[in-house]
Amino acid sequence: MIQKLTLKTLKQANDLILSTFKGLDEYEKKNLIASLFPNRFKEVYQQNEIKEMEYFVYVIDDKVVGVVGLYREIEDDEDECWLGWFCVDKRYRNQKIGKKLFEYALNLAKQRNQKTIYIYTYNTKMYQKAISLYQKYGFKEIKVKSKYKRDLYFKKDLK
Repeated sequence: MIQKLTLKTLKQANDLILSTFKGLDEYEKKNLIASLFPNRFKEVYQQNEIKEMEYFVYVIDDKVVGVVGLYREIEDDEDECWLGWFCVDKRYRNQKIGKKLFEYALNLAKQRNQKTIYIYTYNTKMYQKAISLYQKYGFKEIKVKSKYKRDLYFKKDLK
């Protein structure tokens, strides 16, 4: 079941993100808690250049097995957003949980009248299945100047 991130699900969701995404800086590691307490974590928003963020979890038997979020960067237009921290616990993959989370986030962005959604990921073997999912849903790779060759950016028009 998909539900909004809460204090009750925060630790499990954070643990899942930390086990999935390596090399996060101290501010990226605080994104989830900052989304729950924006006034207490203003520095996280500033350092990550984020205007607003909201996260959701997929829970089975009181266990967080997936995470997805929507966020907006400071320089984004009002009708643009990003998909963030999209991941599923390795033990629960190939059960359509990722598809459900992904579709939930896309539908929520549409409901909020977002015209464009972006995704940032890495061009590594570990992320190929996610990249294939993005492309299946009509996301197109876009060129963004980055200091790392592994960085990939995708865009999808929602309207």
